[in-house]
Amino acid sequence: MECADFIQRAEMVIFVPGYITLNSRNPKKSINGDSKEKELCKVKPDFFFEKPYLDRIAELEVGKECVEIRYEINGKPKWFTLPVSIRISLLDIGEEKLTPNYIPMAVSIHVENAPTNFDDLIAVPFFLAWRNGCGSESSPNPFLDELRGKIKESLEKRLEEPISEIILSEKGRFFIASIEVPWEKVRENFGDDASIQKVVTNCPREFYGLAVTDEGYRAVKNEHAIEKIKDWIHGNRVYFEEIVSPTSLILVKADKKRTDFEKMTLPECNIWKEYVLAHEKERKMVCHHGIFYQGQYIALTFSTLEMLNFLVKRTIKDVKTKNALQEEDIGKILQDLKNLKISLESYLKFLSPKRVSKLGGITLIMEKMYEARGLSTFSVELEEAIETLTKVMKEGEELIEKRLEREKFQHLEIGITLLEALPIGYVGQWVLQAFNLNFPTPVVVGATAPLLLGAWWLYKLKKVKKWEKEQARAFVTMAEKILDSLV
Repeated sequence: MECADFIQRAEMVIFVPGYITLNSRNPKKSINGDSKEKELCKVKPDFFFEKPYLDRIAELEVGKECVEIRYEINGKPKWFTLPVSIRISLLDIGEEKLTPNYIPMAVSIHVENAPTNFDDLIAVPFFLAWRNGCGSESSPNPFLDELRGKIKESLEKRLEEPISEIILSEKGRFFIASIEVPWEKVRENFGDDASIQKVVTNCPREFYGLAVTDEGYRAVKNEHAIEKIKDWIHGNRVYFEEIVSPTSLILVKADKKRTDFEKMTLPECNIWKEYVLAHEKERKMVCHHGIFYQGQYIALTFSTLEMLNFLVKRTIKDVKTKNALQEEDIGKILQDLKNLKISLESYLKFLSPKRVSKLGGITLIMEKMYEARGLSTFSVELEEAIETLTKVMKEGEELIEKRLEREKFQHLEIGITLLEALPIGYVGQWVLQAFNLNFPTPVVVGATAPLLLGAWWLYKLKKVKKWEKEQARAFVTMAEKILDSLV
């Protein structure tokens, strides 16, 4: 049996992380106020996630589109029309709006009736979110470029506030997919030892191609596909499996009710029973097993990382743009860094997976996806950003301390110079008397002091400016190194 014959139904949601920039620090309406719109799933997210996190999310409907998907296979053109619905999720952690002009956002493009053919499925995220072309020849995705304007219009209407900019992440895009397979066919092919895992591992190339959107999956070595699938597959039930890859989270599930598989229900497990029954009523497959909410959380954390990474870079770049740093410049930069550090620590505290997730299995899936994408966990990513800022702040504080020490020494030098004016004044008076010029001693000494200070100032000015320039250059070099490490 061909692998495609196992697919009975499919759904997909493509997530595009990003953030919005507001013109005002005080929008007229809260993003998560009383007018929170209808949620996508009937199964409530509070089974999976903690209430403080959920209370800070607003979900808004942008609208529906029909997209024409075109590609070639074996030299023959193929196309089909795909209805999609677009939503945006916004995250506001509160905390007195530590980063009030910037709000993390995740765009979710829902394909309810996705194609059941692997080639068609692979083509969908390419057209809806991926860039066109590769390397220097790549260009932005036209669908998202058009969508950005509609998102801006929808947000401005909702917030009653002009939106300065909408940034969509280039590297944080991924998709979730839910694929339903007929259990009877699985049983026919694999007998009493039947499981969804057998379906996946017996079609490694197809699922590998879908997991990483590799349209050339037919040419991939079978051993390579098997190795990757074994690394990415996760689950302990016969009726479903999850594949966590660098670009996707795929749920493969049986069409049979899960209550038919898990026959026994303990009386103490009423919450679990209610959750299972609610799933049986849920028509949207991307809502099963909480994968939509997992995808939404991951998209919002990517959005937050992208936003905070931009803010760190922007703040450090302010250092680079200064030709010469004065004390007030360094003080302002250090205050900006301090405020940003507080924001980072607040997001770290608020969005740490172990604080957000109610279920250990959900936390594991989220961490596996970070790992699959070559990233540390969200917590580690923010800790590294905080460490970056701490290094720059330390350099700036040391620079200010050196300046204060130099100023103290400068005041001492002025005092010594004034004391030196008295004996030098007497010498000057004797020289004047040799030319028959007689001036009172107080006048000669008094005139000597400003002349000495003037000479001292001219001498020190060049030396001090050189010292300040060297210290400022050292601070800028430190910031440049850190900035380069963030690129």
